[in-house]
Amino acid sequence: MGKEDLYTTRKVILYIATSLDGFIADSKGGIDWLHANAIERETDTSYEDFYSNVDTVIMGRTTYDQVTEVLSPNEYPYADSQSYVLTSRQTDNTKDITFTNKSVVDIVTDLKKQPGKDIFIVGGASIIKPVLNG
Repeated sequence: MGKEDLYTTRKVILYIATSLDGFIADSKGGIDWLHANAIERETDTSYEDFYSNVDTVIMGRTTYDQVTEVLSPNEYPYADSQSYVLTSRQTDNTKDITFTNKSVVDIVTDLKKQPGKDIFIVGGASIIKPVLNG
């Protein structure tokens, strides 16, 4: 595999929970329904298998806030990946989290030119739609 092949093999993947009517949040933007409908299965390793091929995570600020304040307030679940959080709010970057107002399409385009594992779009319609249309 040549160096150029590395740049074209990175997949951009949307892996989210959605209701049957196509929503990823309730009418108020909440995600509490995820906990209420979660089913623990010891043998289901599909998420772990998927995430083992990811090294970059992209999400919007609302999703980031939900992840860090509701779903996993004590431990950032993507600490082993480089995260990009799209936001207009000024926030200091950390070693592994970049807060940016750059367009998601530009970020994905730049990342696909770099070698690495797959890119995980975590969510938010404002992040998903431009990628699908881009």
